[in-house]
Amino acid sequence: MLFIFGVCVAVWTMAIAAPHRLGLLFKNWKALVINSILAWILVQTGGGVAKGVAIAFGVFALAHRYKVMYREEPLRVEDAGILKEAADMGEKYALELKTASTGLFVLGTLVILALPLPRYALSVWTLVSGIVGVVLCLPLVYDRVGMQGYNLRDLERFESRGFLYSLIHSAGRLWMRSEPDPDGELMDVNYLVIMLESFKDFTGLVPLHRDPYVYFHQLAGEGSTGALKTQVYGGGTFLTETQVLTGKPHPDSTSGYLKRLKRRGYRLIAQHPYKGRFYHRDRVYRSFGFESFKHYDNTYHDEREAILDDATFFQCVVDDFKASVAQEKTFSFSVTYQNHGPYPAGAADVVYVPGHSEAINGFNHYLEGIERTSDSLHIVVEGLRSMNAPCVLVLFGDHSPSMGKDRSLYRELGRTMDPTDPCDVTALHTTPYVIWNNFGHDFGPEAELSPWQLLSRLTQKPLS
Repeated sequence: MLFIFGVCVAVWTMAIAAPHRLGLLFKNWKALVINSILAWILVQTGGGVAKGVAIAFGVFALAHRYKVMYREEPLRVEDAGILKEAADMGEKYALELKTASTGLFVLGTLVILALPLPRYALSVWTLVSGIVGVVLCLPLVYDRVGMQGYNLRDLERFESRGFLYSLIHSAGRLWMRSEPDPDGELMDVNYLVIMLESFKDFTGLVPLHRDPYVYFHQLAGEGSTGALKTQVYGGGTFLTETQVLTGKPHPDSTSGYLKRLKRRGYRLIAQHPYKGRFYHRDRVYRSFGFESFKHYDNTYHDEREAILDDATFFQCVVDDFKASVAQEKTFSFSVTYQNHGPYPAGAADVVYVPGHSEAINGFNHYLEGIERTSDSLHIVVEGLRSMNAPCVLVLFGDHSPSMGKDRSLYRELGRTMDPTDPCDVTALHTTPYVIWNNFGHDFGPEAELSPWQLLSRLTQKPLS
């Protein structure tokens, strides 16, 4: 009876997490079998404990579905570390709860609660089955369960193996070995690196009646530019920033560019106008070697109660940078907040795209903020021009803004984004970057980079 219950739980979580992927999953019989075995292992005690475990995984599957709808990425075990951040942000968004997944979760939960499931005593089989579960989740086995002959992106590969299996396997990312340090040494100059919240260049992607990127494009023409292929969409800021800072796809604080700069006598400073504890930046930045981290709680709340707009924040960043460079070589890293969603649903003052729906209005508000950010960048650039010390400015977007449930805004704008088309996937995930300096150095031609490759453009060793 428990095995049948386990099979039902496995299929139930698959249906909640990816109802549109069930057809693909049932073609992959290995994934279906392994998900059923894992579910059976998890519920073999029977009784209320088994029911609780089953419902808990139903909750996880529903969370996965909503994360995919708004951020195009799967739920992983490591997400448990940012539950507070997720709750804070969730309060600001109006999530659409009327979905097939929600209905399946409610119906399944009621059935599970009503089932007369007997309680079983634990035995040696518990240990044996636990070992079996661990073996099934080893990378060698997991890789062989993937679909063959299909051109799948990361999210689809995750879902094609079944939600339960992929979620449990993702725990292995918490124990990944440290990766080798990036090659090359950064040039012996000062660095001002700014990550721009939700900054994406929609030029050519959707028809714009007004260009919000005038100054940004002008700056790109004076420096080195290109596209950054981020691994996140509509969120996931912290992954992009730590990949850039460490030069590693799977960031850690063991070494990387920052620790090497520290050994060379650089002063490392950071700024962010939002809460310092968000993503545990206050702790992580300290482990990276930053001596100073100014944020809302310890600095900018005194400036004003509202979160600083980019123009005001840029002036603070430049002033701190100048003061630090006057004393010693400096690496400054800043994260903006101005263009973080959600965006107002009312009509915007400036129309970049025509339309009157709440989504279109929100997009116009977003682009209005992007134009203010672009125009405000002159504060940073003119501040660096006035300095005698050689300085490099690096600007990049952390991720694309959320375009509504299942990319609905693109459809309103007349653009169909196919998540199985590699070109559309690239368009969804890329953000722009610009490298500019005040001493006339050429950092190379336009290039498409992953976030962990960005600082390699600044090394004394040419990018291969």
